[in-house]
Amino acid sequence: MLRAQKLKEAEEALRKIDLEDPCSTYLRFNVANQLGIIIMSQRRKMRNDGKTFYSCIPEAVQYFEVALEEKPDCIEAMNNLGQASLGMKKWIDAVEYFDMALAINSQLSTALFGKITCLQHLKRWEAAEASATSLIETLGDTDFRPWYIRGSAKYALQKYAEAANDITKARQIGGLPPKQILGIEKTLIKARSQQAKEVLFGQQLTEECIALCDLALGILPSINDPTCIEEKGNATFFKALALNVNEEPEKAVEVMQALVEENPDFRGARESLGQLALLMEDYSLAISSLEVALAGQKGPSRADLLYDLGVAYFKMSDLESSKSCFKRVLKDMNPDHEEAILALEVLEAITSGPPVIEGPDFIEGDFTGEKEGYTYSSKGPKGEGYYKDFREYLRKLGWSDDMIEKMMRTGGLGSNPIDIMQERIHDFSQMEVNTESGKPYEDPSDLVLAYQFLKSPGPYPEGVDPSIREQYIQDDEFQEVFGISKVEFSELGKWKQAKMKQDAELF
Repeated sequence: MLRAQKLKEAEEALRKIDLEDPCSTYLRFNVANQLGIIIMSQRRKMRNDGKTFYSCIPEAVQYFEVALEEKPDCIEAMNNLGQASLGMKKWIDAVEYFDMALAINSQLSTALFGKITCLQHLKRWEAAEASATSLIETLGDTDFRPWYIRGSAKYALQKYAEAANDITKARQIGGLPPKQILGIEKTLIKARSQQAKEVLFGQQLTEECIALCDLALGILPSINDPTCIEEKGNATFFKALALNVNEEPEKAVEVMQALVEENPDFRGARESLGQLALLMEDYSLAISSLEVALAGQKGPSRADLLYDLGVAYFKMSDLESSKSCFKRVLKDMNPDHEEAILALEVLEAITSGPPVIEGPDFIEGDFTGEKEGYTYSSKGPKGEGYYKDFREYLRKLGWSDDMIEKMMRTGGLGSNPIDIMQERIHDFSQMEVNTESGKPYEDPSDLVLAYQFLKSPGPYPEGVDPSIREQYIQDDEFQEVFGISKVEFSELGKWKQAKMKQDAELF
């Protein structure tokens, strides 16, 4: 029946076999192991209501436990129990069983893959990298998966260049399932972008940064997938920064504006364009970009952007708009924002005190030389000309040059272009991993439930491990149900426990 894939009939036949003592270890092992495999392959079953399903993996776990107890040195039972535990998200237990199997055969690929999956969920990246390397040594270039897994682990360990190389190798090997191509290529785009960030911020290698960004932006078709817009924005922004450092500001703005035009609803692109414009002292562009990016946005994460908008208004002589921005930062986003507090104090002093520099706020005209008390701008809100220099206001009010510079800096983070942007850029390249705990279920010692809530087929209360439901029953009620104490129950063999749980509808 198994060979004919008649699983339902095989399950029914196996369940009818009497395994009560006297019974051979061989028979009990094979029946339990085969039942576990059949049940595991089904994954879920229909409830008695005929409408909803329940997971049957916990039942498979218990059969595999019986099989392993009957044959403790069986590598198949170890691996099966590891796979079933993995299916229940019991990552730590699964790793233990996979390690048992690997101690017998260190090259058992199914156990290695299962172990690596658990290590990724547990964020044990060094161990995941080591296990993937073992798989590569076993499988070579015949399977893309260990290369991709190792690349993902290296990405999480911030080894971006090595990560990109491994994931590129995975793509070259081929055989990627269509449904996984996007996820794999997104990770590669992230790795290339982070590599570009490192060479730009850490080594000032602008040309190499641009080349790496171009590699990321050339990963087709994934780079143009709607779900990949943040990754595309990240790579584009780093490229624009490098172009600006290369004294190619027009190209820098061009690549960011192209991203905005292609994706008008993507706020991240407008935020990045606004910050780039601040860096280039194109305050008109900064204002228009940041206003759109901040529309309807509140919360602490937006505070620095709104502060930057206030700085842009300040530098364009629009004191009332600047003051409004700083007030909104403190009222709606972060009441302890030090730069906004300082900036607001300065503006209050300027706007409430007597004029300290006479003359118009704006003098139209092209650049003809320095004018005392004014700053020239070709892109001001009133056009090309000279705008009143508020540094002079601040000096007249008694502010030191150090205090003035702190207030005038973009985002209050410093005047070096790369330093300014490094802490403020929106890093879209965070690893997407499952953050489930290694112990997704409550310990029975911390959760006591009535027997009636634990009977098959569920659903069971939150936090209950379905494979050991009996352990959540209060001690006295447990004695009533099974006729023995929990201690006595624990001393029984796995098969005897399973039989008693079946009779009590707890299996």
